[in-house]
Amino acid sequence: ISNLVNNLLQMDTVERSVFPSDHKLISPLPFFHIYGMLASLLYSAWRGQELITTSDRFDLERFCQIVQEHQPERAHLVPPIILGLAKHPLVDNYDMKSISMIISAAAPLGSDTEDAVKQRLGVDVKQAWGMSELSPIGTLTHDENKRTGSIGHLVSSTQGKIIDPESGKSLPPNEAGELCIKGPQVMLGYLNDEEKTNECLSDDGWLRTGDMAMYDEDGFFFITDRIKELIKVRGFQVAPAEL
Repeated sequence: ISNLVNNLLQMDTVERSVFPSDHKLISPLPFFHIYGMLASLLYSAWRGQELITTSDRFDLERFCQIVQEHQPERAHLVPPIILGLAKHPLVDNYDMKSISMIISAAAPLGSDTEDAVKQRLGVDVKQAWGMSELSPIGTLTHDENKRTGSIGHLVSSTQGKIIDPESGKSLPPNEAGELCIKGPQVMLGYLNDEEKTNECLSDDGWLRTGDMAMYDEDGFFFITDRIKELIKVRGFQVAPAEL
């Protein structure tokens, strides 16, 4: 439980100053998923904020109706939903102006989609990155310090590094490799699976995430792809996201 509590506190260091307690959050995410459970449900309950959600299968038109009716200021979404908000014609039939910030996570959000939804709805978009093994947040963008396409900075009390997946050597800024994370939100291991735990979690607490990423000179991180999804062509590594 301590990893979940730590992660709530880490999220709060970024969100509290920009997400007032009287603002509403809409989150259609399933609460059996760690993103919905911790970032939406537990965080809103702790802060005493109104959380708007649905229990049925996601429907874009119903989502737009709920936004128009309840006027939330913030939204926790995933890239497929954001793509729908950016492209689907039915969105024009509803008043979406209450939303001032969309937080995207669970999968990489392309810069083109991010820019398109900003232009169409007049909202800000920021990204976060995490995984269940991190409770789940590893990086989170601050409302007032965003960079298009970036998943933001490491959250508080967290260390990160980019390594060469084969040699394990740490890489400098602007070079892609495997993202590794160390912090109080990292899991203890996989239940009853010591072999799998040892594959990704070192004795000194570093978690190999399996995500390909890079960071720039200002500490902004960018996800490029998943290691297991890379395609090797004539000796080169090709990321499906680029295709």
